[in-house]
Formats: sequence, C-alpha cells, structure tokens
Amino acid sequence: MRDKSGDRPWAPRGAKANDRFPGYDGMPLAVLRRYVRGESDTTEQRRVDDWAASRPERRRYLDALRRLRARAPMDAGARTDEAWLRLARHLEMPAHPTSFVRPAYRRAFLAAALVVAAVVGAAWYSRTATTRTPPAAVPAMRLIATTKGQRAEIRLSDGSSVVLGVDSRLRFSADFGGRARDLYLDGSAYFNVVHDSTRPFRIHTATAVTQDIGTRFIVTAYPESHSTTVVVTAGQVSLRAAHAAAVPAVDLTSGDLGRVTANVLVPQVRVVDTTGYTAWMQGRLVFRDTPLVDVVAELRRWYDVDVRIENPALAHLPLSASFTAESFDQAMRVITTVLPLRAVRRGNVVTLYHR
Repeated sequence: MRDKSGDRPWAPRGAKANDRFPGYDGMPLAVLRRYVRGESDTTEQRRVDDWAASRPERRRYLDALRRLRARAPMDAGARTDEAWLRLARHLEMPAHPTSFVRPAYRRAFLAAALVVAAVVGAAWYSRTATTRTPPAAVPAMRLIATTKGQRAEIRLSDGSSVVLGVDSRLRFSADFGGRARDLYLDGSAYFNVVHDSTRPFRIHTATAVTQDIGTRFIVTAYPESHSTTVVVTAGQVSLRAAHAAAVPAVDLTSGDLGRVTANVLVPQVRVVDTTGYTAWMQGRLVFRDTPLVDVVAELRRWYDVDVRIENPALAHLPLSASFTAESFDQAMRVITTVLPLRAVRRGNVVTLYHR
C-alpha cells in the first residue's frame, strides 16, 4: 500500500519520517519492531499478521526478525536505534550500516531492511558452516545476497566498498581482512578497493580470478553465462582463468574490458566506454549491440517477469538501447520499438515474437 505519490512506503497519517524509513515491502520498520517485541495493540498486530500472510517472503522476513530478537534480547527501555545497533553487534556484524538497497524500480526494499536480512543470512551461513566443519579447518563464511531488482552496498572491514548487483551472491570469510582478502561472487558487483600489497584483494568466480592492483572495477559472472567479464573504471587489475594457474594473468587498466570463458583460458581484452557498464548503479540499463538472448537474461534479473523468445532465430538480434530500470513496461516499449518484435503477456510470462 502506498501514499498518493506512489513513491514512498505507506505510513500512518502524521507519522514521523523516521517511522517510515526504513521499512520492508511497505511496512515501516518501527511497526515491525513493536510487533516482534509484543508491544503492538490489537489493531496493529492484526495489520502485521495480514501483511505477513499475503506473501511468503514477508512471512520469512518477519520470522527472521523474531529469530534476531530471540538471539539478542533488548532492554524494554532502551532507545530504538541504540537497541537495534546492539542487536547487530550480537550477530558479529559491524554496528554501522553495512549494506543497503537502492530500489531498482518502485519496490519498498529500503535501507535497513537489507541490513537485517544480510545479517540474518550471514549468521545462518556462519552457523551451518561451523557445524559441518571444525572452525579451525575452514573459517565461517558470510553471505550477502540480493534478489531480483535489488542492489546492495557493502562496506568491508578494510575500508573497501562493494555495490552488489541484482540477483547476486557475495561470500567472504568472517575474518575478512585479517590475513587474506578473498571474495566469491556469483552475479555482478562493483568494487572500490583500498589497496594493500601485503594482503591481495581477490574476487573468485567460476571461471576467473580477478586481483586488485589499486582500482575500481566491475566483475560480472552469472552462472548461466559460463564466463567472467571485468571492466576497469580506474586503476589496474590482473585477470586470469580460475583453472589455469600456469597461464600468465593479463593486466587491465582503466577503460579495458577483459573476459574469461569456460573454454578459453587466455582472457580476451578490448577497450570500451565504461559508462554503459556502470549505468545499473544509477538504475539504468544500457545495451550496446547486445544479443537479445542476453538482454532477456538481464530483464529476468531486474523484474519479476519471465521473459521468453518465441523463435530461437531471434536470440542473436543485436539491441542498442538505454532506459530506466524502474518500469518493465517502458523496457518492453523500447525493445519492441528498436527491434522488429511484439510482446505478448500471459500472466507472469512475456513472450517476444517477430513483428
């Protein structure tokens, strides 16, 4: 439920800004806090119950808040913000906000909602890892994941920062920065690295290893692509195939794009305009002679819609277009205008046909 502007999560009439922000999927976090503490009146309790019952992900989020509450009880008289910061400390995460979501289109996934969700995921992963393997053998891992249309910003303990792309997963050791700085990525992410020659900063994907030499760069490695693409926006990185230690790494500098595929061990390198590759951080999708099959894969990551191509012969039609990620309808209008296509929607499935 939204207010008349359509841009902000719903809040009770007269509520303060801090009561509206942050929240989760339209429900102010202040209301959820009172609910898990048992402080809601009957009307508010029924409201949260109805809200949670309408979608499975809302119920899971509410259950996660209850588990957080159970693990780190808070004093009833404590100030709200201080109490929830202490809650984060109980979960072994930095007390300052470590991640937040910037809406890719009009959804109510706001700042601290993902802070809590990321903490829950990291704590759960840490517990399962340590129960299966002795902690001395394999350090506990933290996991931060985004869903369709979500992005998250993560500040690491070494001062580096990461913007995690949509539908992506980033794993790193719970003692990250202590001795090594290794991260494991499925999806896409923008890295702004604080360089330290004594502790190499490495991103591992299924097909490649990217190592910082003091720089800012994007790594894209969705599992279905069977490849890793690195675009350097400033500084320098080295790139090598994950399973070819004997093959020398290739150095990439600002403006370079390097790609490693599953069956090619030597990275392919070319010079590109990096603005198109960073546009997603500002909520824009930019395609430059991109095969339609890759465009469709990207749309599926941004929108909760199953986009399909009716005729395989259309899969390699090149698209050059740019549009905001806010509106799926706008995306379809642009694509069907630029290319000789028409879109037919049946429920949650949109099929592209030759026009």
